[in-house]
Amino acid sequence: MFKVNRLAPLWMMMLLVAGMSRLNLSGAAEVIQNIIPQGRIGGATYASHVEATTAYVAEGFFATIADVSTPAQPQVLGRIRLPRPAVDVSKSGSYCYVADSEAGLKIVDVSNPAAPTLAGTFATTQSTLTVDVGGSIAYLGTQVPDLELVDVSNPSSPAPLGTFPTLCYDVATSGTLAFVAAGTQGLRILNVSTPATPTQVGVYGSSGINVRGVVLRGSLAFLASNDTTPGLIIVDVSNPALPIFVGSAATASLPIGITLNGTHATVGEFGTGPPLTPPFNGVEVFDISNPAAPALTGSYKTGG
Repeated sequence: MFKVNRLAPLWMMMLLVAGMSRLNLSGAAEVIQNIIPQGRIGGATYASHVEATTAYVAEGFFATIADVSTPAQPQVLGRIRLPRPAVDVSKSGSYCYVADSEAGLKIVDVSNPAAPTLAGTFATTQSTLTVDVGGSIAYLGTQVPDLELVDVSNPSSPAPLGTFPTLCYDVATSGTLAFVAAGTQGLRILNVSTPATPTQVGVYGSSGINVRGVVLRGSLAFLASNDTTPGLIIVDVSNPALPIFVGSAATASLPIGITLNGTHATVGEFGTGPPLTPPFNGVEVFDISNPAAPALTGSYKTGG
């Protein structure tokens, strides 16, 4: 399973690593620029969640389910229309949890991929931009800005649990901890063991940091950060109270999302990077087998 999320319409062309298109990364460790698009599906796509050979896609005003077992010929299995543009999606069990911008959280029953149905809805005070699900709790990043915790144990009747005031461009959860990509506030690590009153237990940040994406693997957090020098940052979070820098790699432009696949991290990028460098919209792939020294192994420039 992997997930990539996006938070702005201009980024829709960059979802090449997560369901809208499938990329061939073979040989990426040996040859730069050896990333070949294999297929494409859908229109304006903001995010996707991939499990095995099925992609759950936030596609414009739709939540779309696609079979990507044949990368060159992805097939739509089913879709459901939503009130507002879907900007993020997470899946747990038989349900997809969709951040539906101004319409809040939409919970979609995908037990029958050919006929997804709306199971529940949760209204937020501002646009919902990102969602992650851990256990029976959905974590929503909104424009307030807040991180909202919602009880989804009964998908037909989601209920508010608690909030934490923070910027939230992305969120990943592990056990009783939530890792929030909080932009210029850095990576904020929250204890959510008491959902009604989340508390901050640690923060990773430095001057100029701007964390826009986060994904976890074991004791490491991988960050997409629009720092003064934009790039991939790897942080040891084994001690949440004292996150420690492990390694980093510069990107060609501003990182807007990240996903992991085996020993590689794929970073979605948009816009301009360091001064005097040309604009780059696309993805870059980094070998993370040595977290202290991630190395660029491939890239693909989109037309967006």
